[in-house]
Amino acid sequence: MPITCPIRINLLTEEEFKRLDYQVMHHAFASHNQLGRLCDEAVYHNDLASRLEARDLGPVRKKVPVTVSYREFRKMYYLDLVVGDSAIYELNSVVRNLRLAREGIALGTQRVHLTADNVGFKLTALTDPADHAESHLRRFLAVTGLHALHWINFNHHRIEFVTLVQ
Repeated sequence: MPITCPIRINLLTEEEFKRLDYQVMHHAFASHNQLGRLCDEAVYHNDLASRLEARDLGPVRKKVPVTVSYREFRKMYYLDLVVGDSAIYELNSVVRNLRLAREGIALGTQRVHLTADNVGFKLTALTDPADHAESHLRRFLAVTGLHALHWINFNHHRIEFVTLVQ
């Protein structure tokens, strides 16, 4: 099955990748801290790419096409970011409008980021104790019909990751 890409992806050692990834993640968190959590996905992509280019971590290529073909089948995919022609980053999530319901009563729809068909995720930037937010997220989970919700909270001093399950 031929897979084609217009750029050659260079192989990195594990140590080289760790060093590069550490820098990329530093800039991803800096972008989030400066822009907040309410921008569209494209804004974060562009901001992260510009930050990486400004630090000479490039070339930084956005939306690199990859074509997969087999006999009559042909499909185009896109790599969100390729940093230094060696590290691939997928930055997007699936966003769907989910129907919210309480006790069988339709309440409307809400856009939710998904990591799988029945698993969502929520990013927050709370500095106060997260207990109050967790109770709100559990109530939100209850009306979505999702099995689980991954919650990532970017606190100024640490990153908290919690999976809430129905």
